[in-house]
Amino acid sequence: MEFLKRHYEKIILSVVLIGLAAAVAMLPMKIREEKEYLTQKKSTISDKPIKYVPLDHSSYDKALARATNNTPVVLNGGVSGHNTFNPVLWQVKEDGTLIKIVSPEESIGLKKLELVSIKPLNYVVAFEKVSGFSYVMTVFNEAKPKISKRTCYLSKASPKVTGMFSLVEVKGESQNPEALVIEMADTKEQATITTNQPFKRVEMYVADMRYDLEKREFKQQKKGDKIGFAGDIFKIVDIKADEVVFFAESSGKTVSVKLKAAAQ
Repeated sequence: MEFLKRHYEKIILSVVLIGLAAAVAMLPMKIREEKEYLTQKKSTISDKPIKYVPLDHSSYDKALARATNNTPVVLNGGVSGHNTFNPVLWQVKEDGTLIKIVSPEESIGLKKLELVSIKPLNYVVAFEKVSGFSYVMTVFNEAKPKISKRTCYLSKASPKVTGMFSLVEVKGESQNPEALVIEMADTKEQATITTNQPFKRVEMYVADMRYDLEKREFKQQKKGDKIGFAGDIFKIVDIKADEVVFFAESSGKTVSVKLKAAAQ
């Protein structure tokens, strides 16, 4: 016992060293066994792997295509002109014959209205002659219900015609001027006029039109007028040099119809 008490540390260290030596001695054998195991496993792996066959999901693709590109069910006509429920519209012409209205937007109404002509109505100021120290001017407005000429007198001493225009400049000699420069009272627009070249300004346009399906003609129509055809009332919202803008009371839509010459 005395021996163990004195040398127990050495004994423990010796045991540990013996264990380590045994582990080192067994290490090559474990390495060899591991290599043999890996070689055996590698030999079981085939050199020709099985070819990958993708899943066949064509039926699902077709079903998805049908769901995203479905054919709509036409219940009120279409290209064929057949209606599932609603009856086709027919219109009676002046001669008693019937017209099948497959597409109302294309067959009747504003699409079949023809603009015959559009004419401007002008406001004209003309320089007529010199009378004494005054310049004789003629004014007429074609847009007024009754076209009437009005004679006015301008001079350097009295250069204004109240509410109409005023004299700005006299070019050339006072008694034999080359031209007069006037300024319009409403727009402040200045214009140079001579005895051969009056001032002209478009006040509004009027249009002549016809609707052959009912053999109807509409002449001298202006902005704000209403015309009726094809079972509807159309208000003229605006008239321009090459088109007329209508408001359909039944649909509440605004449609523009152009002159054929302008549309080509």
